[in-house]
Amino acid sequence: MATWTIRIVSGFSVLHHQGATVAKVTRTADRHDVEYLWADLLRWSAKTRGLAYARRAALVLSIGGRVRLFGRWLITPTVTGERRDRWSDQDRRIRAALDALRRAS
Repeated sequence: MATWTIRIVSGFSVLHHQGATVAKVTRTADRHDVEYLWADLLRWSAKTRGLAYARRAALVLSIGGRVRLFGRWLITPTVTGERRDRWSDQDRRIRAALDALRRAS
């Protein structure tokens, strides 16, 4: 388990590029795990922009996730081998992220 030392330095901010810190924690094959990344984004949204903004962000993430799953469902018959397996795993994680969004709302 990692141990973190945190120091608040006024005037500085940290940008976590594409969930790089989440990817290190979850050890996924992809660069990020959508469930953790979306939850983190919504937490940040609520803290910095308010609950109404976070709700809108959750709605957009939900629509985007569903569109992605639908698009992949349409094209999956033409995809074979390792890519199909990877997509299946990614789709499972997108579904888990969508379930987490539903539970959180």
